[in-house]
Amino acid sequence: MLKKSELIRTLKNKRVAVIGNSPSAKNCDDYDIVCRMNNYVLNEQVGKRTDVYFFSYHQKVKYDYRMVDINICIVNPYEIKKHENNIRTLKNVYIERKSEKDWWAITGEQPSTGFRALYWLWENNVNFDFFGF
Repeated sequence: MLKKSELIRTLKNKRVAVIGNSPSAKNCDDYDIVCRMNNYVLNEQVGKRTDVYFFSYHQKVKYDYRMVDINICIVNPYEIKKHENNIRTLKNVYIERKSEKDWWAITGEQPSTGFRALYWLWENNVNFDFFGF
């Protein structure tokens, strides 16, 4: 398991790109760190790199997230128990626990994983550019 402080140190003072799953996303492979989420595709248009993968368990994720350098799982505490075996298989994983109540207070609804990722970066003072949302 990664410590939050280690993860933030890895992301700070780097050129970080967060790529959404829209077909209009641009290739950002020249950034220091490329972040993606959920069921993304890799190709010439949107790039072929993924350094950080954001995911949550409020939808079905088809991607094999064991292939990336850093996994950030942003989940509700009750989801941890349900998915504990999957999470244990990950290398370099950080788990951010935010309760449903916390998210509703922030957004007024159940947010997408993309929003959770952007919010997490912003909340931790990581500068980033985002594309394809």
